[in-house]
Amino acid sequence: MTKKPRHALPVIHVMLVCERVIVEQGSNKKTLVGIFARITYKKLPLIWPELWLYVNLSDVVRRHSIKTELVCLEDNRQLLEVKGILEPKKLLNWELVW
Repeated sequence: MTKKPRHALPVIHVMLVCERVIVEQGSNKKTLVGIFARITYKKLPLIWPELWLYVNLSDVVRRHSIKTELVCLEDNRQLLEVKGILEPKKLLNWELVW
């Protein structure tokens, strides 16, 4: 078995923006509804009733501060920022839902 470096970064397997994430009680399975490939708008501010971010990642071997930004590609303006902390745990994969 190959040893992982002590300071390896987590690996993101999936990161999706969708209209809703439904979490099934008991099994903790996720259903992602209305997955976006892109979001278009005529003018800002854009009002969206619900917007969720689903992230599946692995290899969290130490504590990490994380920040996710939603930016406008036309002018690089930040539209949304979410910050958090990943703590190492014995699970193979992490699932984050915002």
